Amino acid sequence: MFHLKEFVSFLDNLLSVQKVPDFEGSCNGLQVEGSSQVRKIASAVDVSLSSLQKAVDLEVDLLLVHHGLFWNGVQPISGAFKEMLEVAMKNHLSVYSVHLPLDIHPSLGNNALLAQKIGMDNPVPCFSWKEVFLGLKQKMDVSFEDLSKKLLALGGNQISGGHFSSSDKVGMLAVSSGSAGSQILQAEKEGINTLITGEGEYWNLIVAENSKINLIFLGHYESEVFGIDALGKEVGKHFQVPYHFLESLPKISFFA
Repeated sequence: MFHLKEFVSFLDNLLSVQKVPDFEGSCNGLQVEGSSQVRKIASAVDVSLSSLQKAVDLEVDLLLVHHGLFWNGVQPISGAFKEMLEVAMKNHLSVYSVHLPLDIHPSLGNNALLAQKIGMDNPVPCFSWKEVFLGLKQKMDVSFEDLSKKLLALGGNQISGGHFSSSDKVGMLAVSSGSAGSQILQAEKEGINTLITGEGEYWNLIVAENSKINLIFLGHYESEVFGIDALGKEVGKHFQVPYHFLESLPKISFFA
């Protein structure tokens, strides 16, 4: 059993939460203060009614998430937002959220782990933004087909995009997790031949085709599932408390 303040201090320092910039409204750090004592922790990519209830059912005291409760500034406490707050507060469940500081962390980050899983062994930072780098790149002597197989082996079921270069080799490969399709605008300037991200917009593919840069959408969730799980394991190990990873991607069914 440890005090919540010990966890918050450890996480803030580990992730440099106060130093790493983020998008307005992301509110990194402790978002909901629950029980002062922490006996069990869990993590999920997203905070939702489902992930919160799973945490409550497991008698978790602290839930770590990558996509937290606050994104749109001041908002009414009503509807689903009200329900999520009620679930957390009535059950004394603390919620700690970390967005860009987790994406770019050198060892636990989504970019670093995704790069590692597809064979990038010595990547360097790319895509500069507000004095931090939102991606990693490395020249890879592998075929586009082999890269595709590695991505499919990660369990992604939403992979899309296009092979627009004339070469069958990946070339200079960049990874930037989440919704970073717009970074295709920077890719050509940084000598990138293939960009992997979670998701993007329709026009990203048009720019990629025009620039003859391969663009792969792995799926937002699939590109960011590694970091929050690694963080939860690291925190659980450090404090020697039980840890659970909670699946938070909704199961989608299509009907004729």
